[in-house]
Amino acid sequence: MNECEMALLKIITDRVAKIVWVVNGGYIDGENPDFAPVLGLSRALMLEQPSLQFAVLDMDDESASSEETLGSIINVLDRLIHEKEPDFEFAQRDGVLHISRWEPDERLNETFRLKQNNGTMDLSLAIAGRCKLDIKDPGHMDTIHFVQEDYSTSLHPDYVGVSVKSVGINAKDLYAISAKVDTKDATCSCECAGVITAVGDNVSEFKIGDRVVAMAPSHFATVECFPEWAVLKLRDEEDFKIASTIPLVFSTVIYALHHRAHLQPGESVLVHSAAGGVGMAAIQYAKHLGAKIFATVGTETKKSFLAEKYGLDPTHIFSSRNSSFLPAIMEATSGQGVDVVLNSLTGDLLRSSFEACADFGRFIDIGNRDILDHGLLDMSTFGRNVSFIAFDLSHLYLSKNHTHHRLWKTLLTESLQLMRAKVCEPCFPIKTFEASNITDAFRHFSLGTRLGKVTVSFQDPNTKIRVIPKKYETAFIAQKSYLMIGGLGGLGRSISKWMISCGARRFIFLSRSGTDKPEAKDLVDDLQAQGAHIIVIRGDVCRCEDVERAVAAADCPIGGVIQATMVLNEAIWSDMPHNAWYTTMGPKVRGTWNLHNVLRKKGRDSQLDFFVMTSSISGTIGTATESNYCAANSILDAFARYRNHLGLPAISIGYGMISEVGYLHEHADIEALMKRAGVHPINENELIQIMNLALVNQRPCTWDPRYDHLAGSHILTGVEFTSLQEQRERGFEGDNHVLADPRAALFTASFARGAAGEGKSETQNAAAQLPGDIARALRDNQNMESCLDALRAVVSKKISNLILLPENDLKADQPLGDSGLDSMLAAEFRTFVFRMFEVDIPFVVLLKRSTTVNHLVDIIAQGLRASA
Repeated sequence: MNECEMALLKIITDRVAKIVWVVNGGYIDGENPDFAPVLGLSRALMLEQPSLQFAVLDMDDESASSEETLGSIINVLDRLIHEKEPDFEFAQRDGVLHISRWEPDERLNETFRLKQNNGTMDLSLAIAGRCKLDIKDPGHMDTIHFVQEDYSTSLHPDYVGVSVKSVGINAKDLYAISAKVDTKDATCSCECAGVITAVGDNVSEFKIGDRVVAMAPSHFATVECFPEWAVLKLRDEEDFKIASTIPLVFSTVIYALHHRAHLQPGESVLVHSAAGGVGMAAIQYAKHLGAKIFATVGTETKKSFLAEKYGLDPTHIFSSRNSSFLPAIMEATSGQGVDVVLNSLTGDLLRSSFEACADFGRFIDIGNRDILDHGLLDMSTFGRNVSFIAFDLSHLYLSKNHTHHRLWKTLLTESLQLMRAKVCEPCFPIKTFEASNITDAFRHFSLGTRLGKVTVSFQDPNTKIRVIPKKYETAFIAQKSYLMIGGLGGLGRSISKWMISCGARRFIFLSRSGTDKPEAKDLVDDLQAQGAHIIVIRGDVCRCEDVERAVAAADCPIGGVIQATMVLNEAIWSDMPHNAWYTTMGPKVRGTWNLHNVLRKKGRDSQLDFFVMTSSISGTIGTATESNYCAANSILDAFARYRNHLGLPAISIGYGMISEVGYLHEHADIEALMKRAGVHPINENELIQIMNLALVNQRPCTWDPRYDHLAGSHILTGVEFTSLQEQRERGFEGDNHVLADPRAALFTASFARGAAGEGKSETQNAAAQLPGDIARALRDNQNMESCLDALRAVVSKKISNLILLPENDLKADQPLGDSGLDSMLAAEFRTFVFRMFEVDIPFVVLLKRSTTVNHLVDIIAQGLRASA
């Protein structure tokens, strides 16, 4: 509006009691955002002028006939006149009059809390996406969970990506998850089976969709990446579960008995813990080589199992619980000992096993515990030409020597060939647990009574796992440019630094001052030092030609826009200059239209992933002295609906008070004021998380589309009363005008249930201190002194709560200008007085530094007498 129109509007708002402002914006369906500023204006004016009721009626094209419009106006006026707490915002659509209510987005709120607190949530495998196993307290199985992973890392050209379907558990996995051994990169599994989902540029042996088995240190992840030489194709008939139990145990045995021990036909071998996976594999492979087998087990049940399953001589199966196996071995071998020991025991039992070696025997240790603990050996045993050999098979994989990688592939291939040739069979029994029961899988594996192998299945997409969601899901694309409006300020600095941490590498900043400010230049230098390509265009978003220059500067597709301009010019509406209105409105209104229109030309927005507008809670709830700012943010909220209505990406974030960065952080007086008003601040970390959630939730709304299918275009934050409750707990009867807003009815009811005073508002509590007979006495000039004392007590209590000053410290003749009663607090006090007494105290009086509590009491008393 021009200056003349603004002056005429002020005449109306200053002199009338009730306004019904009729527009044809189609707000619910996002048809025309240009009519939205009146919403922000009305919300601010009713705080500044409590005697004013300013309703907005939005008529859609289908309901815009003169007869229907007149009927709706009469309906709204009737509500304003007869309802005690009427609504002020109406939208007529298809002949039905709608009102607005805010509803908590419980899914977003829960996700936000989890991310801020590193909490866990139960998600199906299908929803959890790419995640890997972790444990909060190593050794405490109840703290096992999954952590979501980042997708942004590109696949190595020699690697394949595998969607894991089954994982085999081995002893080292249990030790790793229990923090008994350290593994490179905290790996906690070594074998799995699944389906190829991605293929590196240099890979020729595999294609997407191939069924495979893999052997490599990994993370119990839903998706793993392996080098080509660590993967082998499965046949169609080969089961994922069985395949995932084969690679590690048989590769270990082949490497131990063939490559290191060179076990020969007719030689003897002692296999410790023979009822486990490695033990069963060793028995089968040793029989295949023609060796004589001795074994140890922990229970009689396991002894019977081995005798029955593999035909071992029961007299050749000994106990692994103590060193009694040593004399038994020596007796069974006529004092010679065994040619090869495959050892997994520790401490004294390892030393007894070493003594069991025959002359020229080979001792193969696969446990490594004594090596890590710096264990001791009787060196005299080496005098019998005994070899001590120890290895960790995973070191072949981790080696940089390509010969070792070829050996790794050979071991994996030979393992599968043993099965396919029916020389060996999998280590039955196989116990399978769903991924949701992975904790039980580890517990079962640790049981001393366990036989065979244990697997974890990831095949059912509906299986739920406990997940700590990753901090940010947003992934920016390095090959796209991101257009930042207002991005060199405090808020923009935080957002751009976060964006580069999530993959963004190309930025275009449109700024009126460019890099003139030291902090802006520091930001650009910092981003460039991190490898970002930065273009700064000096210009004004209100000028279409400047926006054209910024968009044209992109040397690759524009992937996103963040419209974060902000200009504040605070003033009471009645005193606001037109220039203050225009300079605040322009960047958000004309600037947003310019961005929209310029990007729509020549398909420039064809690869646009997001169009984010940083709005404010002020645009939704209103703020006294900021009618221009409220109006400007209202159009951003409506503009997001408009773009969504066109099928274009857009979201408006109604941020609450931001405490650590940006405008309020740089204006401590305003920040302190909002804290006194009970507004809970949003810190920088929360600001970024809200942005992240907004970017990944640009989606159709889940509410009933008959009412508001575009509700998801606007995320409102900061409508909560934590700080207000804290004030009440400190003894101040703090209030917040949002509590009285019909749109916030659900929030108010929730707060009232937990607040002191059984949900009574401060006005209600105060009214209880001013019974009707006192009000009548003031009007009738009866008992004046006691009535004025009661009135003074109410006024003093309210002001002390506003400025958070103990009531006893507030003097009735003390100038309020000395106590910090500024325009925003004055607006709240003015509303309180009007709602309680129906007396309107002029702003000019409240803002005079010389005004005292006694002065205000006199004005209220005079108003009560005048209305008698």
